[in-house]
Amino acid sequence: MDDGMNREAASTAAAPGVLDGVRVLDFSRYIAGPYCGSILGDLGAEVIRVEPHGGADDRYLLRLDGFEDGAQFLALNRNKKSITLDLRSARGREVLDRLVAVADVTLTNMPPPALAKLGLDYASLKAANPRIISANVSAYGPEGPLSGRNGFDLIGQAMSGATYMSGWPGRPVRTAANYVDFGTGLGTAIGVLAALMHRQQTGEGQEVQASLLQTALTFMNAVLLEASTGVDRPPAEGRSPYAGPAELVPTSDGAVVVQVVGPAMFGRLCDAIGRPELATDPRFDTDEKRGAAGAELSAILAEWAAPLTMQQAMDALAQARIPSGPALSPIQAINDPGVRGSGVFQDHQPRADGPVLPLAGLIARLSASPGTIRAPASSPGADTRATLRQAGFTDDEIDALAADGCVSPPD
Repeated sequence: MDDGMNREAASTAAAPGVLDGVRVLDFSRYIAGPYCGSILGDLGAEVIRVEPHGGADDRYLLRLDGFEDGAQFLALNRNKKSITLDLRSARGREVLDRLVAVADVTLTNMPPPALAKLGLDYASLKAANPRIISANVSAYGPEGPLSGRNGFDLIGQAMSGATYMSGWPGRPVRTAANYVDFGTGLGTAIGVLAALMHRQQTGEGQEVQASLLQTALTFMNAVLLEASTGVDRPPAEGRSPYAGPAELVPTSDGAVVVQVVGPAMFGRLCDAIGRPELATDPRFDTDEKRGAAGAELSAILAEWAAPLTMQQAMDALAQARIPSGPALSPIQAINDPGVRGSGVFQDHQPRADGPVLPLAGLIARLSASPGTIRAPASSPGADTRATLRQAGFTDDEIDALAADGCVSPPD
């Protein structure tokens, strides 16, 4: 990465963040909850991941050479401490209450009935700390016939109509990016920040609820509004049904994105591809018509782009001020000069003897109080003893808890 950017990151790494002094107990797993926790951690909160002995299952997804933990875990659990705790034991519940008493936020991702079984429901947490902010992510939310069920990102994509609209007749298509999970994590973080401001003003804690289904339905709300009026659109087959062309166009060495909205932009595209007469063709004279005629426009663009390279096509489109970009594989993306030069990634070495990895920081960049990646994800239980001491446990109490199998502090 750029040396200047590394120096800037190093200069801000030691500075306290805007959430300095806020303590978060993160019981969540996989993506949505941990991503929320990583946002809070990047902003300076002390985030303590609580997991079972040996670490939770989500530690080991997307294995990387040279690491015990997987890529997803390393990306979403930076800036977090780790303690191990058996919440199903009687002593574990006692430890939980004492940890909650000195915390500001709890972060979970479970159906509401599961929370109550572990003492992580808002009523139990509030009894231990009336000022606590309890944030929970679930698949379907706290209401309705599905509220007790588990779920993952793809269920939200499917139930919102997104996989149907993205695919072909009889063949819905999922999006590779877990946008429902990440969108839910973002929304939960916003809720926690709002709850912290409310508590600062009133002294009151509160419950924050988010769900994968709500995120997915919110992101598809405009499409669903249209459907509520009786419009039954067919699958879009990889194109936009509302304007066009808006799709991936094959060239001689790959594909490029072409996205056009409005008559002026469409006119410039027609000139760029040597078909100026299309701008006044009655088949294509509105966004709606161009969206409906996507297959015809696809054929025209494919004929134009077939003899060109990706770069030649993008240069021609850029000259006409048409938004375009390359369709890259993940390995191409991480090495693309435009991607690498964007400043999104911070090169980080999670393990002293491991490779350097590009970690993406906060989506929003703050000029006066930027989020920072200060520390790698901790190994299971690495911070158990120190965290329990902060909660008022003596070393003798911690040793007794370890002997009972309630916690497993490092030697």
